[in-house]
Amino acid sequence: MIQTLSFLLALIFISPSFASQFDGSLTLMNQSKTIKISNSKKKYILAFANKEIASQINKLNSGDYISFDGSANETTHTITVEYINYVGLKDLLGYWIGNDDFCYSFESFSGFKIYKRNTQNRCRFEKNELVRDLSYTINPTSSNWSILVSDNQESFLIDLVLVSKLSAELSLYDPKTGYIIKEIKLKR
Repeated sequence: MIQTLSFLLALIFISPSFASQFDGSLTLMNQSKTIKISNSKKKYILAFANKEIASQINKLNSGDYISFDGSANETTHTITVEYINYVGLKDLLGYWIGNDDFCYSFESFSGFKIYKRNTQNRCRFEKNELVRDLSYTINPTSSNWSILVSDNQESFLIDLVLVSKLSAELSLYDPKTGYIIKEIKLKR
């Protein structure tokens, strides 16, 4: 009997977490964040496993995208967020002009393209020369947003500050040294 009880207790403490992966777009509703699950019509109110996760999700706005691990309660229609995988920022999507003579097109929550400005120093994205096609993921930090960027050539880290809907600042880090190698100001 004691061996059976010990075995059952061991199974309980060793068994994996019951968290599942969820993703979807956020909505602010009655002072709480709700999520519409991708590929579903279900909506859930978000709860948070700890204060750090709550403060990171509270930085997000309606229409932003989030992928996370959590536990759903179908009775109360809530999901407790236990770990944030990555986010997508609606305000980052679209066309930006950099102070570095390049044009930036954030086409989705996971990809963006960099173009050269044309001879009139304009960004006509469909006509400008494509320089790079990049994939990215965004993670919230305590103060800003951290972006991991990669293509078939290299990977690097960017610190993002969304100053407003019309301006943003990027700090690119050298992956070997950790030092800032370039700072770019973006405007719409």
